[in-house]
Amino acid sequence: MLGTLHRAHLDASLRYSLVDLRAQILALAPDLVCGEVAPDEWDRDLEGGTSPESAVVFEAARTLGAPFEPVDVGAARDRSWGRPRPLAPEALQALRRQDPGASAFDLWHLARFSSLARELESSLHEPWPDGRAEQVVAQCLAAANRLSARRVLFVFGAGHKGQLEAALNKAGVQGLPMERRFRPSKDPVSGPVVARWKRNEDRLRRAAQDPDPQLRRRIEAGGWLEGLHAFIASEGRPSELAP
Repeated sequence: MLGTLHRAHLDASLRYSLVDLRAQILALAPDLVCGEVAPDEWDRDLEGGTSPESAVVFEAARTLGAPFEPVDVGAARDRSWGRPRPLAPEALQALRRQDPGASAFDLWHLARFSSLARELESSLHEPWPDGRAEQVVAQCLAAANRLSARRVLFVFGAGHKGQLEAALNKAGVQGLPMERRFRPSKDPVSGPVVARWKRNEDRLRRAAQDPDPQLRRRIEAGGWLEGLHAFIASEGRPSELAP
């Protein structure tokens, strides 16, 4: 279970960039990657309404030759990754008191920080409604059975990690412990990832002119165009003061 930070991957103080996310996936070498994208949104006009790290996750899976399965069940109208709540400064201070060299990855994945992570799960995301985590897990496990995948990686927002792990346990599956497999980097993402973001931005701009006022409100309320622009302009490089 690999947690992501959505737009906060652009915050260098967290030491968990998109390039780091890619490196972690490559090091884990899964047979199947299940991502936080609904099947009816992936590779379609509203893909830009999903968090941009999905393009990085897809590219990493393709490098490994592993299938990427979109398994989320939440509608894009529920997403506001473009205007995130930042990780509370006191949480980062508490993390660094325990380990000055720690990454936000460590906070969400290493056992020694688990109590702090539980306290902060709601600081990045609103909790999912009852049943959503179970549906996500069921979709991913069904894909694993269909594809005969034995090593399966869920890549979802870190704030949902606890709910997904509980749903996995309920399904009789025990997740494997995870160690950090990257050294924090400030490098840009690959050209194909930026190209995908630009394509999604073009599609969203057209959708933002749609006659349907509900669709226009969803795009504005979620901050999707604003968020995509930040990723494209930075090429995914983190900065000391995130946009």
